[in-house]
Amino acid sequence: MIGRGVEQASRCQEVSPISGKLEALFRFPFKSMAGESLSGVQVTLRGLLGDRLYAFLDDETGNVASAKHPAKWGVLLDCQSSFIAEPGPSGDIPPLRIHIPGSDPVRSDDPSIHSALSTYLNRRGKVSVHPPAGQPLLEMDWPDVDGLFRTKNTVTVEGIPPGSFFDVTPVHVLTSASLRALALAYPEANLDLARFRPNFFIDWPGTGFAEKQWVGKEIGVGEEVILGIEMESPRCAMVTTPQQELTQDVGILRALARENGSHLGVYARVIRPGTVRLDDPVRVL
Repeated sequence: MIGRGVEQASRCQEVSPISGKLEALFRFPFKSMAGESLSGVQVTLRGLLGDRLYAFLDDETGNVASAKHPAKWGVLLDCQSSFIAEPGPSGDIPPLRIHIPGSDPVRSDDPSIHSALSTYLNRRGKVSVHPPAGQPLLEMDWPDVDGLFRTKNTVTVEGIPPGSFFDVTPVHVLTSASLRALALAYPEANLDLARFRPNFFIDWPGTGFAEKQWVGKEIGVGEEVILGIEMESPRCAMVTTPQQELTQDVGILRALARENGSHLGVYARVIRPGTVRLDDPVRVL
């Protein structure tokens, strides 16, 4: 469980409205499994080193398993993975230690991992570091929330970038200002960051969906890294899905639909790679 949310967001310092700091940093070695909290990481043109290198591929459809279709794959969120050794910049991919609820840990290079995860998911498939040829596909659930959401009870099949397991771009960014805005709109919610799965959680002053103003701009993180902000992040049923200690909460999606067009956070590409660390300054360029 990531375990950081509004409590940390409330510690925002009173600083210039064009500056913030890197409050938390996460990577997700296995797509839709719980993530790792980091103190620092190398950021390559592909994204955070080691992020979303593994995924489960469904034998029946060939699609990438994603908790964005919770009825089929939501229980992946209760699994955890960690690298046996830190990934290297040369592109080598170390095996993972995978924790499946109710079972002993299994390494990703153990041949039994395919059947173990298939049994847990009740779907036949395999663990892979190789995205399907062409454009990989995944399913997304867009539930109706009192007529406020953009579609009604629809599962769509979406393409993701060829050669990767990313949804849109390699980096997802979220600010504390946005979490405060969501908390004001829905104060009873548990807005743990595990629901939203950012790579960079940025301590940013004020209350409002700050990063939506960054679309089409660049931000600098630390002394080296520059990100280009591509688009807002549309939210689906995944943010409402129970995982570990978090309960089902469709009210989160209802509040986002009402307050910010069902968006939270932004997708970014890496313009200049480098190393980032917690408390690094963040500024709009």
